[in-house]
Amino acid sequence: AAAAYPLNALRKPVTAIVTADDKVFDGKTDAVIHITWEQGALVGTDQINTSGLRGAFKDVHAGTNKTVNVTGTVVSDDTAQKYEITIPSTATASILKAEATAPNLTANDRVYDGTAQALVTGGNDANTLYAESKDGVYSATVPTKTDAGTYTVWYKEKGDADHNDSAPQAIQVTVSRKTLAADGTNVELSGGGVRKDTDGRYYCAYDGNEKEPSVIIKDGSAVIPAGEYAVRYSDNRDVGTATVTITSSDGGNYIVSGSVTFEIRKGGAQLTGSPQAKDLTYTGQEQELVTVGSATGGHIEYAVGATVNDSDFGAKIPKAANAGSYVVHYKVVGDG
Repeated sequence: AAAAYPLNALRKPVTAIVTADDKVFDGKTDAVIHITWEQGALVGTDQINTSGLRGAFKDVHAGTNKTVNVTGTVVSDDTAQKYEITIPSTATASILKAEATAPNLTANDRVYDGTAQALVTGGNDANTLYAESKDGVYSATVPTKTDAGTYTVWYKEKGDADHNDSAPQAIQVTVSRKTLAADGTNVELSGGGVRKDTDGRYYCAYDGNEKEPSVIIKDGSAVIPAGEYAVRYSDNRDVGTATVTITSSDGGNYIVSGSVTFEIRKGGAQLTGSPQAKDLTYTGQEQELVTVGSATGGHIEYAVGATVNDSDFGAKIPKAANAGSYVVHYKVVGDG
């Protein structure tokens, strides 16, 4: 005879091992979780389908060992019915800081104009940091420069609770030298006996010496430093037109070139010191009535009398012996 006996087998208790992956901050709570089982927990080749389980960080912000909430259920198939399944409700993982996004800066290339200006634009207010070298001191102050040259600006975006500083980047900025033509409109000559005529022309009197007047070049009202250019003189001794040639020096803020001229005039006599009357006391001897005057490009001639003619003038200083008042006339006479 045969008998049938029912088998009331209990479900096997199993507890999942839930782990979660660390991730880089992305502004989302999504978490990748992995479900495993202790060795031997499942019988034979059984596999429990856990595709219905999801993981989510408790918030979006960066941090270490953060709580990951596990939600959902396993697929209730024949295999799952064999087990009393426990799924832990949480796991732990970290959200690592992301790298801040560096701004797209624009190099403010320009020509020197004597003013300090920002080297770059495009930063994110106080969140963009600048330095003159990669490992230098960074600050939110946008660097400015005045002088011509090529400058390297290092920059990065400042991090926050969820971001690290971005990797330093570099941008080159060029302030070009200003090209300036040196001519009669912006060049001044002085010294060496050179004067400016009423028509604006420079001139001096011939004296047999080379004339090398000082040169001042202006850019508007600004005087260009003498080190920015070199000066060469030609035809600057004899009567005629002398030339001052100006060429640019290396470096500096300007590229200066051009020339100006001045006249060397024959017989251009000029009084440089007037004769002065002497206070004399009668001695019975002839005495000079005035002091010696001085002139360039000529000499002084004298005459005595209330009225005089050209023929009365001579190079000798006039003298008188008797007490009285005398009128001394003088004029400058050009040489040659």
